Amino acid sequence: MQRRSPPNTLQTMAAPFRTMALSAILLIATILITPKPCAHAIEIVGTDEWQLIGENDTVPAGLHIKMDLSTGERWARLVQDGDDHGSIQGVAAKMDSSGALSIVDDPAGEADTSSGREETEAFKPERDYEMMHRVMSRLPPEELERFGGLPALPTPKQKNDKEAVLSIRPEDRAEFEAKMEELWTLRQEELRKFQEDNLADIPKVLQERIEVLKSYVSDPKLGREKVLEKKKHQSEDDSSEVDFEGEETVKADDIIECLRDLEYQLSDIDHARDFHTLGGWPYLVALLHEPVHMICDAQSPTDRALMYEVQSLAAMAIGTAIGNLGEFRSWALEDVSSAIDVILKDPTRAVNSEENLNNGCVERYNLNLDATVSALFSLVNSFDITNRSQREIAVEERTARDLFRTYKLRSVYAIGSLLRGNALAQQHFVSKNGPDTLVRYVLGILSSVNGEDGVTKLDYKLASKVLALGEDIVMGVILEEEDYIKNDSDHNTMFVSPNGMVAAFTTEPWCDLSLRMLSSPTELLGESQARSMKERAMSAIRALGPACKAYEANSQCNGSQECAEGGSTWGLTEVLQVKSEWNREGSGDGLDSVYRRELLDLIDSVMQALQ
Repeated sequence: MQRRSPPNTLQTMAAPFRTMALSAILLIATILITPKPCAHAIEIVGTDEWQLIGENDTVPAGLHIKMDLSTGERWARLVQDGDDHGSIQGVAAKMDSSGALSIVDDPAGEADTSSGREETEAFKPERDYEMMHRVMSRLPPEELERFGGLPALPTPKQKNDKEAVLSIRPEDRAEFEAKMEELWTLRQEELRKFQEDNLADIPKVLQERIEVLKSYVSDPKLGREKVLEKKKHQSEDDSSEVDFEGEETVKADDIIECLRDLEYQLSDIDHARDFHTLGGWPYLVALLHEPVHMICDAQSPTDRALMYEVQSLAAMAIGTAIGNLGEFRSWALEDVSSAIDVILKDPTRAVNSEENLNNGCVERYNLNLDATVSALFSLVNSFDITNRSQREIAVEERTARDLFRTYKLRSVYAIGSLLRGNALAQQHFVSKNGPDTLVRYVLGILSSVNGEDGVTKLDYKLASKVLALGEDIVMGVILEEEDYIKNDSDHNTMFVSPNGMVAAFTTEPWCDLSLRMLSSPTELLGESQARSMKERAMSAIRALGPACKAYEANSQCNGSQECAEGGSTWGLTEVLQVKSEWNREGSGDGLDSVYRRELLDLIDSVMQALQ
């Protein structure tokens, strides 16, 4: 039932209201009034006593109206000498002994707007000192000692008496409240100062990070020297707190600390949006390109190691930012070639000096900006084996090789963030031969010897991540085929059908990789990690296996449909071998019986998919 206000009531009540804040309070209170059952409407006759106004009662003009905000009741009486409308300048809230809050007119002249600011400054809200005591009592003892401890709560002499509270001496109560007021004020001032000193101005912080990126891109050599100098000082310092609490780390004024902090900042949706709006995205993408780092000496493992570390952190920051929200998925394909071109051709850029131009450094690392440059393909192109040979990596120091592998691992993480749930990016990825680029790179590192290290744990970890990415995309397409077509039917020029998407991840190299990961070496990886990788490979075979089986059948039969219908035994031998390895109850392999059952159930589902 909707409440109807008497015709003249609002007009009469509106006269005293001169401030927007109190008008809002009255409006909210009116809305929150609980409707009462309809009563017989009467016309209020003005008297000198307050009269309760019923729901449908009418009030003649000129009466003094007040409202009890705790109950929603309205009261009326005749205007008295102290209620002259000409002198009423505002309203005030008043609480009676029962706790009911009423809005009444201010005495004449007290709410004058000229003194409003002074009244606001002098206003002190009522305090709940018991609540203050409870809150501060939760502070650590050492914190309370700084304040001289908490005063004891005033207690009545007769604890069992219902009116014992009245036996508390007023002077004891006043002393307690004065002490609590002092402590509370000090504590609030400390908290306010702490927030001012420690609560970061995020846009300012992001702009500072962007300036560090600009500075590094302008002079990469100087940027690397700054990092090396800082690492040297840290290694000479015996204090373990330098890495975490040192002034330089807090400032994040070098490229490494900047990117580490930026990856943390971009995990927040609003921060990521602000970073992109402030123009930091092209600089982040630019760091993925080797020419930007201007390492002209191929035999400089220290410089290369730092470059891989920078690229690794940049990839993490990119993946973290885009993985936040669907709104950011378009950044994966955003063309930043023009912005990077401006960055690289900046005449103030140190690497554009005459010395660098004459020594062939710029020509050696000429970045082709004729094509589209996006975060996705900047990451994917780093896996193109034609860009840089494995032999060149093999001659570098071990530190550089380890950082290079870490960079690739984090690049796969970033590619996964850009592709998962992003149908348009997936189609561009397939149309540009991205799946083949990834899988051939991985098969290459698993099949070759990289210097004295050979194939490492990081290599197998990378291969497992790539295989999991392929499985996720294929399963996403299969499970959401209709939505997949619907979401991207407008992009006809780049559109790849769901069948085409699945086919891109079930080529011979992808099928070979899935079987290769079933034989992950336990002696290198350890039993637990090797089993985990085999489990992931088994899951991928369940998704890719049917198409891989059909691919092998067609290849063996040279297009003969009758031969192809005879089926293929692709993967069965490898799957059964793993089953015999896991089905060894009581062999002392450390497998929990429940987990063993789950693994065997997974194999059964794979066998069913391959039948």
